[in-house]
Amino acid sequence: MKQLYAFFVLLIVQLTSAQIVNIPDPAFKAYLLSANSTNLIASNQPWDYNVGFFIPIGMSVPIDTNNDGEIQVTEAQAITYLDVDYYNTSIQDLTGLEAFINLEGLNLKGSSASTFTLPAALQNLEGLRFGYSAMNLTIALNLPLLPNLKAFDSSITSVTGLNLSLMPNLEYLHAINANLTSFNKLDVPLLKYLDITQNNIPNLDISNMTHLETVKVGSSNVQQINLTGSTNLKFLNCSSNQLTDLNVSGLVNLETLLFAYNQVSNINLSGLSNLTTLGCSSNLISILDLSSQDSMVTLNCEQNLLTTLDLLHMTNLENLDCSSNLLTTLNVSSLTLLKTLKCSYNQIGTLDLSGLSDLFLLECNDNLIQDINFFGVTNLIFLRCSENQLTSLTISDFPNLDYLDCKNNLLSNLILNNLYDMSLFDCSNNLLSSLDLTTVPNFSFISFACGGNQIQTLSFKNGVNSSLSSVYLSPNPMVYICVDEDEVPWMQNIIEQQQSGLSPTCHTNSFCTFTPGGAVSTFRGVFRHDSNASGCDPADFVVPSPRISISNGTNTASYIGNANGQYSYSVQDGTFSITPQLENPTYFTVTPPNYLVTFPATPSPFTQDFCLTSVGVAHDLEVVIVPTDFAVPGFESSYSLLVKNKGNQNENVTLSFTFNDAVMNFTQASIAPTSSTVGLLTWNLGVIAPFETRMLNVTFVLNTPTAVPSLNANDVLNFQANAAGLSTDVTPLDNSFDLAQTVFNSYDPNDKTCLQGTVIDPAEIGSYVYYRIRFENTGTFPARNVVIKDVINPAMFDISTLRWVHSSHSGYAQIQGNEVRFIFENIQLPFEDDSNDGYVVFKIKTLPTLTLNSTISNTASIYFDFNYPIITNTETSIFTTLDVANFQSDAIDMFPVPAENTLQIVAPELIKSVSITDSQGRLLWTQLGDQATLQLDMQALPPGVYLIQTTTIGGKYLKKVLKK
Repeated sequence: MKQLYAFFVLLIVQLTSAQIVNIPDPAFKAYLLSANSTNLIASNQPWDYNVGFFIPIGMSVPIDTNNDGEIQVTEAQAITYLDVDYYNTSIQDLTGLEAFINLEGLNLKGSSASTFTLPAALQNLEGLRFGYSAMNLTIALNLPLLPNLKAFDSSITSVTGLNLSLMPNLEYLHAINANLTSFNKLDVPLLKYLDITQNNIPNLDISNMTHLETVKVGSSNVQQINLTGSTNLKFLNCSSNQLTDLNVSGLVNLETLLFAYNQVSNINLSGLSNLTTLGCSSNLISILDLSSQDSMVTLNCEQNLLTTLDLLHMTNLENLDCSSNLLTTLNVSSLTLLKTLKCSYNQIGTLDLSGLSDLFLLECNDNLIQDINFFGVTNLIFLRCSENQLTSLTISDFPNLDYLDCKNNLLSNLILNNLYDMSLFDCSNNLLSSLDLTTVPNFSFISFACGGNQIQTLSFKNGVNSSLSSVYLSPNPMVYICVDEDEVPWMQNIIEQQQSGLSPTCHTNSFCTFTPGGAVSTFRGVFRHDSNASGCDPADFVVPSPRISISNGTNTASYIGNANGQYSYSVQDGTFSITPQLENPTYFTVTPPNYLVTFPATPSPFTQDFCLTSVGVAHDLEVVIVPTDFAVPGFESSYSLLVKNKGNQNENVTLSFTFNDAVMNFTQASIAPTSSTVGLLTWNLGVIAPFETRMLNVTFVLNTPTAVPSLNANDVLNFQANAAGLSTDVTPLDNSFDLAQTVFNSYDPNDKTCLQGTVIDPAEIGSYVYYRIRFENTGTFPARNVVIKDVINPAMFDISTLRWVHSSHSGYAQIQGNEVRFIFENIQLPFEDDSNDGYVVFKIKTLPTLTLNSTISNTASIYFDFNYPIITNTETSIFTTLDVANFQSDAIDMFPVPAENTLQIVAPELIKSVSITDSQGRLLWTQLGDQATLQLDMQALPPGVYLIQTTTIGGKYLKKVLKK
C-alpha cells in the first residue's frame, strides 16, 4: 500500500512539473521563447530597484531551459525579472504572465492597449514600470493589492487609475503625467523618492515624511506645499507652479532647492547649511540673503527684482546666473572656483573677472559694460558680451574659446590673439575699421559675422581651412579680404554674393603676408660662387636672384631669391626637397646638389648655403637695355644698360650702345663713356666676375614734335647694345640686345612692355624675351608692399626658364604652376612724384614650337598693399618678317593719338589696306583703301592698345596706337 501511495505522489509531481503555461498570443510566446543569456529579456537574479528597471549585463537567462519550444510552469516560476517589449514585437495579449508568480521586477514597454490589468498572482512584485506607450496612449490601470511593491515608474507613459493605497510599502514613485489630483501621504508612509511632475495637485502635504529624500513636483499647479518635519529631504524641485510662499525652515539636510517660475517674493534660507544648489529664477524676489550659504556651488536667480547681490563669502560657488535683474554692480572677485557666469540683462557698468582661471562660460550681454578685465582668465569657451558699451576688447590666450559674440557695442579696437578652433564669431554693428585674424593660428569658423561696421580690410589668413557654413560680411565698406591661397576662390564667391553691401572694388588674395598662414618653419641660405677653388666663404661673390625648386612630394613650387644671393622660404609642417635651378647648370657644380628638411623635427630656421664651383671654361655674357621711364617728346628719357657675366670665368668687357642721334641728344651717363661719336657710345668696363652684373645709366633729351626732325607719339626709338669679351662666347645671341621703344604723349604709369618691341624676328623663337613691368604709387600714403602677379600662358612660354633680370628695388619671386609673383616686401614706396615708381625686368623663353606670325601676349596685375589690383595693358608681340626699315620709318602718320572715335592715317603713297589687331594678337578687321589718306572708325573698340598694320604700294608699316 505504501508503494502505491509513493507512486501516485511521484506521478502528481511529474505532471505538475510538466504543466505547460497557456500563452494564446503567438507574438508573446515567441518573445518569451527568444529569451537568452544576452538579450536582456529575463533574469533569475534578485531584483534591486536601486539598480533600475533593466537587467544588468551578464544576468539575463533563457526561459525555455529545456528547449522544447514551450514554457513550463516551473520555467516561468524560475524567473524573477521580465522585460516585455510590445513596441518591437507586436504583442497584443499578456495571458500567461500570471504564471510568473515569482516576478520581482516587471518592465512593460510600448504597450498599444488603452487598459492594463495586472494579474493578482504577482504578489511578489517589488518593481513595476510602464515604459513608453505606442501612439502616446494614456493607459488606464487596474492593479491588485501589491504589498511588496517598492518602486512604481510611469515616467514615460501617461496613466490613469493610479491608486497608491494598493502600494503600502512603496519607496520609489515616479508618476509623471499620471492625472493625479491629490496625494495622500498616509498611503505611502515609507516613500523615499517622489516625482509627480505634470499632475494637478493644488495642495500638497508631504509633512513629516521622515523617509522622504527627493521630491519633484514641477508643473503640477501647486499653490501650497507643506514640508514641515520632512527633515531628511535632500532634493526639492517645485518649479513652474503657483506658489507665493515657500517655507523650507528645518530642512537641514536639503542640498538642492529649485522653485523657479513661481511668484515667491521672499525666501528664508537660514539654517540650510548643506544647500549646494539654489534655483529661484523667475520669481518676485527683491532681496536674497545668502549669508549662511557658504557651501553653495550653483546659484540661479535670474529674472527677479534684485538690486544687489552679496557673493563675496560664497567661495565654493562654481555656477552663477543672475541675469535679468536690476543689478548695477557685480563683485565676483572672491569666486575663484567660478566656472559659468551669466549676468545678462542688468545695468552693470564694469566687470572684473581677474583671477577666475576656471571660468569657461560668460554671458554678460545687454548691460552697460564699458570694460571687462580678463586678466588670469585662460579657460574661456563661451563668451557673449553683445549689446554693451565696450569700445575696446582684447581676447587673448583663450585656447578653448569656441563662441564669441560681441556685436552691438562701440568697438573700434578688437584684438584677437592665440585663439584656436572657434565655431561662431559675431562682431556685427560696431565701429571697427579693420579686423585681423592672422594672429589666431587655428580659426576655423562655422559661422562668421562682421556686418554693420566700417571694416575696409579683413584677414582670415591663418593656415587653416576656414570651413564656414555661413559668412556675413555686409554691410561694410570692405575693399580687401586676405585668406589662405587655397581659399581665394571660396572667398571670391562670397564677395560676389554679398557685393551689394561691400565696396565695388572689394577683392581677395593672400598677399597680406608672404608666408603661409598659421605656424610655419623657415629654411634659408645664400648662393655663392667659389672663385678660387678653396670652398665658399663670405669673401666669394654671391649669386644674385638664385632660383630653387621646393617639393613636398605632392606639390612643387619655385622661388627666386634676392639680389644678395639670399633665399628664405617658409612652409608648414612636412618634409621638403630643395633643389637649385641654375640657368646654365653645365657651367657649375653645386654643393650640395639638393637637400631634404623635415619640420617640425628640424629646428627652425634651418640654414643651408649652396656653393657653386666652375666646371671647365665657359665664357658667356649677356646684355640688356632697360628703359627706366617712358619716352615722351621734349622730355628726358633714361636707360639702364646691364652687362651680366653668366659664365664661369672673369671677363674683360667692352660695351657699345647705338641710338638715333637725330631725334635725341645724349646728356649724361653714370659712367663716362670711353668714346663717344654720333649715335654711338662705348665703354671699357674692365673685368666682370662670374655672376656679377655691371650697370650704367644713360640719359637723353628727346626732340619735340616741332623740332627738325620731329618726334611724335607712336614713333619708335631703336637702340642696340653689344657686349664683347676677349674670348669666344658660348651663347653669342644674348651679347647683343635691340630695344624698340614706342613714344607716347600720355601713358599709364603701371604698364607692361616687351623690350624687344611688338615685332620680333622669327629667328628669336625659342629664345628669351624680356619684359619690364612698371609700377607707380599714385595714392596718398607710402605703399608698404607691392606684389606683381603675372599669369604665364603655357601655350606661349616655358615658365621653368623665367629669370629675374633687374629691378628698381630689392625683391624676390614665388612661382607656383604657371603663376609668378614678384614680391617687394616692405618696399615703403613713397607717393611723391619724384620717387613713387619702380619696375622689375624678367626674361622668359618662348616655346620653340611657335611659328611665323605667332603672337605672344602677357598681362600683369599690380597690388599695392590692400588696394584693388591695377591691371596692366596686355603687351602683344608678333614673330614676323615685316620689313624692318618700313617698320622703323616715320613715313606713316596717325592722329589723333590717343585715338577716340576716329583715327586718321596719312601715308606717302597709296594705301592698299589697313589691319587692326588687338593686344591678344587677334585680327579684328581689315579695311581696304586706294588713297593716301584713310580714316578708321574706332568708336566700337574698347579702350586699349592696338597694332595698326598699314600696307601701301611701297611696303608694310606697323604702329601701336592707344585708344581712349
